Amino acid sequence: MNIVLLCATERGLRFAKKLKEICPSDKITLVTFREFAWEKPFLEKIQKFASEAGCSFFESKRLDSEEISNHLSKIRIDLMFVVSWRFMIPSAIYSRARLGCIVFHDSMLPRYRGFAPTNWAIINGERETGVSMFYINEEVDSGPIISQKAVEIGENEFISSLAERVTDTYIELLEQNIEKIKSNNVKVIYQDESKASYTCKRIPEDGRIDWGKKTVEIFNLIRAISHPWTGAYTFFNGKKLYIWSASLLTPPKKIVGRISGRVVSFEKDGKVEIATGDGSILLADVQMEGGESVSAGKILKSMSDTLG
Repeated sequence: MNIVLLCATERGLRFAKKLKEICPSDKITLVTFREFAWEKPFLEKIQKFASEAGCSFFESKRLDSEEISNHLSKIRIDLMFVVSWRFMIPSAIYSRARLGCIVFHDSMLPRYRGFAPTNWAIINGERETGVSMFYINEEVDSGPIISQKAVEIGENEFISSLAERVTDTYIELLEQNIEKIKSNNVKVIYQDESKASYTCKRIPEDGRIDWGKKTVEIFNLIRAISHPWTGAYTFFNGKKLYIWSASLLTPPKKIVGRISGRVVSFEKDGKVEIATGDGSILLADVQMEGGESVSAGKILKSMSDTLG
């Protein structure tokens, strides 16, 4: 059987390894693209795995490029998987997959169709996300669902641990459904369009903190785009200051003379309390642009210091 996997990031690499493990006799073609400058490198890792596992490998954002088209035209595509892919997949390509083109998406579809659904779920204060495994069609993330599973979001959970558990769910759904897919014995569930919701693409500039917002909104942004994402940031002394970790005060402090972004207090453990639009938040690990990650107290040293 010929399987084509369009993948990226560490998640795509994990998926490729599992796919090869459970389909050892199948011929697998891996397609990925060069990571963005702000991302953790993944292309060379996927390429190395492809070489070691005997998989065909291509680097391209465009599936209609001459090199890939020539390769795909010479094989009968039985099955196609899409994991962490970010670019348009022409119908002329995915329609060639005899058993279908299957996409993995980080939400309980039809909710959170579109880009960065896990990040948006944390930003929006959701307590649940999930993974949906579905057949591609022309409308974004709207195809018939093969399988899906909810993933709980911890009240104070950061994106790194949540993303890892979501990836575990990708692997789980693949293992549970691969034989049914190969035997063309899948019973699908059609999405309810009346319940559909959508998300915008996020870029690094979207991570700027507005200290006038509510404390929980600031906290949610920080934990939603912390490592390995680009990080929430503010400005201090004219330079970017990234906030990698923070926590809420319990119970919240009542501040009746508030300058949003101003230092409120210094903690013995190096954390710094900053005023927000409705209270305050404790900053822990921070990083000046071009510097190293340190405790907030290493950067902020005065009660006059103000972020913004």
